[in-house]
Amino acid sequence: MIWLGILIGLILGVGSTCLYFISKDKSKKEITRRGIWSNHYTCDDKSFEVQFELGELEKTSIKSKVRVISMVASQSKFNDDDIRKKISDMVDNTWMLSSNIEWIEDDVATRRNNKIEQILK
Repeated sequence: MIWLGILIGLILGVGSTCLYFISKDKSKKEITRRGIWSNHYTCDDKSFEVQFELGELEKTSIKSKVRVISMVASQSKFNDDDIRKKISDMVDNTWMLSSNIEWIEDDVATRRNNKIEQILK
């Protein structure tokens, strides 16, 4: 009876560990820095501005590959979930000039992570 309990525990433990590692998103890349970028769009003869918070995934000497963290349109009509998703998908994982992005240099999260790393050493 004890061996049956051990066997069931082993199967459940190994199975759940395997499922965790399989379901874990390995394609999710680390953001190296964050920035703000604005762009103008036109829809139904109405012009509006969208401000994006971007995360840099990769960079070259003049371009950065970015992922959209958040975005806000200047008109509430265009802050609908469907429109936000469409606009966000146009910018997500694209290469753009790094000079067009206003980079956030002193990030609170970066300082916090650095302090944690110093404490754990």
